[in-house]
Amino acid sequence: MPDRLVVNASPLILLAKVNGLDWMSRLGAGPLIVPEAVRSEVEAGPAGHEVVGELHKLSVEFATDVPVPAVVSAWDLGHGESQVLAACLGHAGRKAILDDLLARHCARALQVPMIGTLGVV
Repeated sequence: MPDRLVVNASPLILLAKVNGLDWMSRLGAGPLIVPEAVRSEVEAGPAGHEVVGELHKLSVEFATDVPVPAVVSAWDLGHGESQVLAACLGHAGRKAILDDLLARHCARALQVPMIGTLGVV
């Protein structure tokens, strides 16, 4: 069964530039999960409101931020990356979409399934 995908800001921004946001919905089960911290990061950037507007046209669940476990905080990641990993930890069947190298190392260390933007493409 496909995983529920929890996506970070950089994959959203990059895929929006090539009209590929809907590609993620073909990979996962159910709506994409976008933590509030990620939505805020996307909206703060150039064309951010347009990207979030496009997300509203897809099957997306904008999730409330959750407490970040100490095991993730210890990596000193950005707020969005931390929220993506926190949303995946302890939830079988969730996969992170991350591009940040340190966040990918953290995911690997915590055995959180993940792919990057290239994996989506």
